Amino acid sequence: MKEFPENFSFSTKIQVLIDHINYGNHVAHDKMVTLLQEARIRYLQTKGISEQGLIVTELVVEYLKEGFHGDILQIDVTHQKKGPCSAVLYYLVTRDGTPISKASTKIAFYDYSKRKIIRGEL
Repeated sequence: MKEFPENFSFSTKIQVLIDHINYGNHVAHDKMVTLLQEARIRYLQTKGISEQGLIVTELVVEYLKEGFHGDILQIDVTHQKKGPCSAVLYYLVTRDGTPISKASTKIAFYDYSKRKIIRGEL
């Protein structure tokens, strides 16, 4: 990942459930995205923001190590504003201090009634 922050402003812990596990006996790639979404929702809640006014326009995930059933993952989150209508959220997923995934989501502020990207702030 080209651009990745060193400092994060939020941290949460999420346990890997059996539903997150695939045939390889590790966290499935699509379930990692689900875990990132949960972390994003928790992060936005601390800012008094719901996802209802946002839309994900880009997702990048680097898988560095496997995650397993029962693991307690720490997901650190921060964001950078990218113009008046969007921001990028960065995620560092670790298990016992070992990075297992790095990710980012670009989000746009979105008016669903008008189906249009709008100005907004995180």
